[in-house]
Amino acid sequence: MGAVRDLFHIACPQCGRDDDLSIAMVVTVHLDPLRGGTVDMNPHGGPDWTWDTDSAAHCYACEHEGTVAEFTVPREENKP
Repeated sequence: MGAVRDLFHIACPQCGRDDDLSIAMVVTVHLDPLRGGTVDMNPHGGPDWTWDTDSAAHCYACEHEGTVAEFTVPREENKP
C-alpha cells in the first residue's frame, strides 16, 4: 500500500491498510515560567515525541484497535 508500511513497518492487522492509522505518542514540552508561561517543544534538543510497541494504535478504516506491536509488519512482508 503506502509509505507508512514501508517507512515505519506498521499496518492494520485486520484490514491491511496503512493509510488511515493513528498512534498514541508521548510528547515532551518545556514549561517556562520565566518567559510568561510559554510552552516550547523541547528547546534543549532531543526527540520531541516518541512511541513504542506498547503505544495504542487505531485504524480508522476498519476501527480496529490494538498496540503498535500488534500493528507491526515483519520486514519481509514489506516487500512488494
